Amino acid sequence: MIVNFFLDNTITYRDRRLKGARAVRGLLLFLLVCSVGAIANIGIAQMLYDQGRMITEASVAGAIMAAVWNYAMSSTIVWRP
Repeated sequence: MIVNFFLDNTITYRDRRLKGARAVRGLLLFLLVCSVGAIANIGIAQMLYDQGRMITEASVAGAIMAAVWNYAMSSTIVWRP
């Protein structure tokens, strides 16, 4: 997550790059947002697997959901326009 934060801060959100104390605060927020995404990923995957889906289907669905969550929340909370 830490490497991803710095890649996003340098490449994806270069027009809204965080520096100094804002970068530290942004990193902490990013870790929190992505932790929620990781927990949701596991929850969705487990729920689908319990419903009889193949492990690969369940895993992909969880990963997609987490990726969408992480992007949406990071762009609105961490790198606010």
